[in-house]
Amino acid sequence: MHCEGEGGGDGDSDGPVLPVYRNIQDSHGPDSVKRTTKKVTSPRTYRFQGTAVKTSRLRLLGLTYPRTQQQGSFEGVRSGGGGGGAGRIMTPRDCRLQVALVVMVTALLHLSYTWRTDRRPKLFGSKLRLRSLEPAKYRIQKRLVQFHNFFRSKVKPPASNMLAMSWSSVAAVDAQRWADSCQLLVHDDDRGRTVEQFGPCGQNIFVATHQVPWFFAVKTWWLEKDNFTYGGLKNDLTVVGHYTQMVWHSTHQLGCGLAYCAKAKPRPFYNYVCNYCPIGNYLESLPRPYKRGIPCGSCPTECKAKRLCTNSCPYGDLWVNCKELQMAFSSWLCETRTKEGLERLRYCRATCLRDPKVC
Repeated sequence: MHCEGEGGGDGDSDGPVLPVYRNIQDSHGPDSVKRTTKKVTSPRTYRFQGTAVKTSRLRLLGLTYPRTQQQGSFEGVRSGGGGGGAGRIMTPRDCRLQVALVVMVTALLHLSYTWRTDRRPKLFGSKLRLRSLEPAKYRIQKRLVQFHNFFRSKVKPPASNMLAMSWSSVAAVDAQRWADSCQLLVHDDDRGRTVEQFGPCGQNIFVATHQVPWFFAVKTWWLEKDNFTYGGLKNDLTVVGHYTQMVWHSTHQLGCGLAYCAKAKPRPFYNYVCNYCPIGNYLESLPRPYKRGIPCGSCPTECKAKRLCTNSCPYGDLWVNCKELQMAFSSWLCETRTKEGLERLRYCRATCLRDPKVC
C-alpha cells in the first residue's frame, strides 16, 4: 500500500515536536541512529491510496507519518506522543497491516449487523414452532385457502371454470385424523375421507423431517405442473396427481391436518395432509382438469378477483359415472316416481338436477 503525505510543510506554525529517527551513514561505523526533532503542524492531512485523512484521525489508528526532506521518503515515527516514553517505530508495512485490519474489522461488524437484522423466515427447523402451523388455527386455515386460490388462478393455459376454494371443517377433521395415524406417504381409503354432500374427497400428502411452512408443502405439490401437459394423453397420475387435484376445476372445499410422528420408523417425520372436496383426478378427465379459456369465462357474473368462479354447487355426484349414466339412461337415472329412482337421484344430484352452478 502506498502512503503519501501531502499538505503542511516545515513552517513556523505551532505544533507538537515529534522525535524522528533516521538511518544515516556515519564515518565512525556502520548504520548508526541519529535523533533529530521536527515540528509537525496539527492537524495535518495525509493520503492513503488517494484518500485524504487528517493527522488526528491517523493518530486514532496509531499512525503518524511526517515527510522528511531527504528524497521524499517516509520514516517510522514513534507513536507514543510527547514525553520520554518509548514507542514502536512505525513502518510502511505497519501502515498497510493496520489499515487492512481496520477494513477487516469494519467488514465483520457490517456482516454481523446484517446477520442479526435479517428478517427472512427460516425455511425449516426447531425455531418454526409446530403450533404456529396447526390448521386448527383460523389464521392457518385462511392462509391455506389463499395459497390454493393463488395457485389455481395461475394455471397455464388459463381456466374459464376454475372455482374459488373455501375451508371445510368436516374435511379438516378427516385430514387431521389421517395425519395423526402417521402412515408414511400412504393415502386414506375413500371411506375415511368421505363427506355427506360430496362423497369421497381427494387427498394430498407431504412429509418432512423438520417443520416447514405450509406454503412449502403446497408449492411442492404445485411444482408437479412441470410434468403435466394440458390435453396430453401421456400424463402419469403418479407424477402429476398432486398438481391436478390442486387445480381440479370443480373442487372447492379444502381441509388440512398436520402431525409430528415422533415414533415413526426409520425416523420421525412431520405429516402434512390436505383433503379436497369434491374429489378430482378422474382418469378420463385427467388431461383436462379444467376448461381452457378466458378466466371466469364460464361465470362472468360470479367471479372473484377476475380469475376464479364463485358459483360452486353445495353438493356433488356420489357416483363417478353419473354423467355417463345420464347420457345413456337419462329418464331411468333421474326419475323421481319410484323409491329406486329417488335413491339414484341421491347419488347423482349434481347431474340430475342440472344445477347451473359448477359441480
